[in-house]
Amino acid sequence: EVRIVGINHDAVEIDAQGNATKTAGLTFMAVHSLPIAYQFNSTNTNVGGWEGSALRTSMNSGDIWNTLATADPKLTGAIKPVYKKTSNEGGAYVEGVSKKVNDTQDKLWIPSHKELADSILDFWPRYAWLNDEGKQYEFFKGKVTGWLENTILAGMDKTQNESRPARRADEYWWERSCTPSDTTSFLGCYCNGNPLRYVNDNHANRAYGVVLGFSL
Repeated sequence: EVRIVGINHDAVEIDAQGNATKTAGLTFMAVHSLPIAYQFNSTNTNVGGWEGSALRTSMNSGDIWNTLATADPKLTGAIKPVYKKTSNEGGAYVEGVSKKVNDTQDKLWIPSHKELADSILDFWPRYAWLNDEGKQYEFFKGKVTGWLENTILAGMDKTQNESRPARRADEYWWERSCTPSDTTSFLGCYCNGNPLRYVNDNHANRAYGVVLGFSL
């Protein structure tokens, strides 16, 4: 099950400055996690971020993509690769040093924290680059705010039949944003709808739910 989360939101083409010159008409996100949970990386590191991760490879040319292509070739044939903004440096925050945000082109992806929530600045003012990882999807506006328990996101760690994804280590689903305060983890959304979980459980080599997105 998927739902429309944005209209003319994601960039299909960008200029040299990373500004959209052409957008996809519709952006969809799954309502639940995939039946199988996935690690972000096989080792406990966030270095290289989303761009260099094993999860991104799986979603764009590996196991996840191939499974979807086999199940629904018409859908995968219609998906438009879009540019996603993410800080892909990884690693712990250094006082006074901001992280670079760059664009990756993705067919399937998971959301950044900013694409879900309206802001992070009231909670993590030092990590301002998290606000540059895209824009909040229209579907979530007024429904997801900061680090609260947001009803619209609650329960998305489960599969469509309300079961626990196979191999899942705990009740989270992944976001593509690196945890800015350490070298080992990525942000995740908890089962209660809190999209700013950054506790040590979110190590990159632990398997959590994957809520995929794509554009047509």
